[in-house]
Amino acid sequence: MTSGTVTGPAESRGAPAREVRRLAGGRPLRIVLASETEVIGGAEMMLLHLTRTLQARGHEVHFVSPLHKRDWLGERLRELGTATHSVEFRRALDPAAVRQLRTIVRRVDADVVHSHMFGMAVYGTAATRLTRVPHVISMHGTGHETAERRRRIALRWAFRQSDVVIAVSRGLREELRGLLGRSAADRMRILYNGVPDVRGDGTAIRRELALAPHELLVVAVGNLFHNKAHLNLLKALAQLPPELPWRVAIAGREEEATDDLRAFIAAQGWERRAHLLGSRRDVTDLLAAADVYAMPSLREALPMSLLEAMMSGTPVIASQVGGIPEVVTDGVDGLLVPPGDVSALAAAVRRLLGDRDLRASVGAAGRTRALADFSLQAMTEAHEAVYDEVARRGAGRPSTAPGSR
Repeated sequence: MTSGTVTGPAESRGAPAREVRRLAGGRPLRIVLASETEVIGGAEMMLLHLTRTLQARGHEVHFVSPLHKRDWLGERLRELGTATHSVEFRRALDPAAVRQLRTIVRRVDADVVHSHMFGMAVYGTAATRLTRVPHVISMHGTGHETAERRRRIALRWAFRQSDVVIAVSRGLREELRGLLGRSAADRMRILYNGVPDVRGDGTAIRRELALAPHELLVVAVGNLFHNKAHLNLLKALAQLPPELPWRVAIAGREEEATDDLRAFIAAQGWERRAHLLGSRRDVTDLLAAADVYAMPSLREALPMSLLEAMMSGTPVIASQVGGIPEVVTDGVDGLLVPPGDVSALAAAVRRLLGDRDLRASVGAAGRTRALADFSLQAMTEAHEAVYDEVARRGAGRPSTAPGSR
């Protein structure tokens, strides 16, 4: 078990400091964020943004993750001066891991523990029941997390025992209701994700891809899983009329769909026209370079990359799944298509690529919507309100910390 040190709050672009929620004693909150994170994805980006902003607002944040996992998020958080801790999981249900997590919670004298995704939701619940520290769970999706019956049983138990359970969209809550039952899902609150107001510069990206001034760039961001349906995007582009001068760039970690994407690109002879960029740290610049952002996913909860595209002012096309219709109003601040419908996706791409004025109006409306409802500040303040609520509720519980507060 390892631990870093807190070196002070980090600056946060797009997150101006405002009045910090404090306990009755007048101090900021001590918050433990726990996640079974491995590599970069939407949940990891949300946690990075949330941690950075909480620290900028004066709170003390600790991050806990499994020892055996790859540690992309932990590395980024240590750059911010966040204290990081590890818990070793030796088997599926490991009492020793619960004891390790309980020790961390007691040592830092946490006001609240906020666990993300299945594994830490269950272990965090067990540890906080032993420490009497308030516990919050956030669910960012379903997939493998609820695929097995024993996992669904464990998650129902964790939901019942925790102080607050959060879903990142109404669509996700409805999906969890179908999987876990009404009694579990009806307790869930909706807290939408938020993203920083950061505008990129697409000049270097367009130079990297050797785009001519008249060429139009379609961008997709997401790890190359089958459910992201990037292959459907390529098939849709193949239906466009030859006079449209499009190019496509897909940014995301190589996963099980990579070979199919490469094979399709090779079969079409698109080596210059279609680009698999791998994981990128310059997504804001990539979005600034884009003329259209496409998200053809078959399943989503509330995708961070879609919010980032809207915040950047890039016009978006997205599948009508999960929480996406809660973000995008079809024909106003984006275009929605049925999931898996390649012809509808092709028509939407053609419509935007062929109409400069429509791209401008949809992109501007998307940015207005993102600023109003999906800002990093709004997300942080919503989480602060939950933390403050449960911390005040838990202040009357007997403390299990090694020293008095």
